[in-house]
Amino acid sequence: MHSAVFVGPQHIQIEGRPTPAPGAGEALIQVENVAICGSDQARFWDSGKAHQEPVVLGHEFSGRIVTVPDGVSLVPGQGVTVAPLFNCGKCEFCRLGKENLCSKRRRFGVAEDGALQEYVCIAADRVYPLPAQIPLVEGALVEPLAVAYHTVSQAGVPAREGALVLGAGAIGLLIAQVWRALGYGYVAVVDIDSRRLAVAERLGIPVWGEAPAESSFHTIFEATGSARAFSKWLPALAPQGKVIVVSKLEQTVTIDWVELLRKEGQIITSRFFTLSDFENAITLAEKGAVQLGPLIGSTVPFGQLSENHGGDVMSLAKEVVRLVVRVTD
Repeated sequence: MHSAVFVGPQHIQIEGRPTPAPGAGEALIQVENVAICGSDQARFWDSGKAHQEPVVLGHEFSGRIVTVPDGVSLVPGQGVTVAPLFNCGKCEFCRLGKENLCSKRRRFGVAEDGALQEYVCIAADRVYPLPAQIPLVEGALVEPLAVAYHTVSQAGVPAREGALVLGAGAIGLLIAQVWRALGYGYVAVVDIDSRRLAVAERLGIPVWGEAPAESSFHTIFEATGSARAFSKWLPALAPQGKVIVVSKLEQTVTIDWVELLRKEGQIITSRFFTLSDFENAITLAEKGAVQLGPLIGSTVPFGQLSENHGGDVMSLAKEVVRLVVRVTD
């Protein structure tokens, strides 16, 4: 089989490898679609940090079953998506259903080979059949939808002052859709990228530029990674409001703690997703309450990863909300 191996900064090479043999309890999946997320892009372009490499990137994906263990209801040829959450299942957090906080969680596509290859072996209990209502290519975006679902759940049951999402990337747009799908009321997004804002408008999500002086939001979601955006919009938080941070803020954020205290505001973080979040994400997509298709701005064939050592694909990924690599046509 062919694997796209990240061997160093700005360098992916296509290698021939043996097709993996599934171990006990594993399913063999033929990968069809892999979405390139922001963390994949950051790792590819960032020459200033040490990473474990070589490694196959990609953790947002869908494919078709080739073989499954005895007693598993999946069948060969079935379209599936995968929850890339490989936790220990034994620690306190796992027993509480908080698999995202497991300290022994294996990092698929980060510290071990991911999905940018023709076949992968995955624990069968992390493989989910895709309902007929979810096209296989859109199934690659269930994982970021689960991240968005978990992020919204961190807000609890909100008041009705509405929500503001900072960042109209995939996670931000999915957060806004989940919020709306759960009936939590008004939600808007802000961004400086006109292409992303066009997708938001296509989804019927209001877009904000500058906040009127009297505006306030009970919930603000930070999904930009920009310290400047965080500081700019924090004053729009309503009394007893919550800020949910899902992005990785790479710079120091200046916060007026006195003003936050006066409002009894809260800053909460959100990390990955749980298996329950993943299942709820599939349900929302199956019902059509969340649209995944409009987020896919471009699809490219697997072979294009060989051009410019993967640079052409990763450059294109910067220009769209989500780029999908078609591993199998």
